[in-house]
Amino acid sequence: MGYGNGGRRWCVAASRASTASPMSARVSPSVAAILRTFIQPGQELRKHGLRLKFTPLPDIIAGKSLVVVDDSIVRGTTSKQLVKLIREAEPAEVHFRVSSPPIMHPCHYGMDFPSEGELFANQLGGDIEAMRKELNVDSLAYLSLEKLLDSVPVDEKRNYCTACFSGDYPTDVELNRKEEFEENINEARYYPLPFRYLCCGAAGGRES
Repeated sequence: MGYGNGGRRWCVAASRASTASPMSARVSPSVAAILRTFIQPGQELRKHGLRLKFTPLPDIIAGKSLVVVDDSIVRGTTSKQLVKLIREAEPAEVHFRVSSPPIMHPCHYGMDFPSEGELFANQLGGDIEAMRKELNVDSLAYLSLEKLLDSVPVDEKRNYCTACFSGDYPTDVELNRKEEFEENINEARYYPLPFRYLCCGAAGGRES
């Protein structure tokens, strides 16, 4: 199953390339449109939003091996709650696949990524096995940065911002001044960057 719009796109692509059964809906979206849960201002709101957004279907899930595909894991709150919801439907196995590398660093270019200490992958030192246990899934795998860049081979893979994955920021960033940056972001929009950057992060590859 694909979680979220980004996850569903990657899940459809993986399903088409797989020799297994095609993708089918295992968790039913119960709300047509809802804000991205990772940008909700508090954990309780994020949990509530997830329960509004998805309803497990036990008659479909029970006893099955399920693969959850998402485009990224930020804080991990949403992913853990989703797995918990799915487990309540008693599948035989739950596997998790992420179509981006682990997000280890905050974004200072407008995405609402928290400090390093709040990032799921950073909290666990990028240890895949530790993250698997924390999510309570049978297996966990991320797309590598190299493979991610292979999927967007424009400009010979240059001018892509990979800061939230690699910590390599394309411009000088004062790491303790994100709040000040966000206060001035509307003004900053009027001044273009010296050259184009395309974001590979959870923004879904939007040009910025």
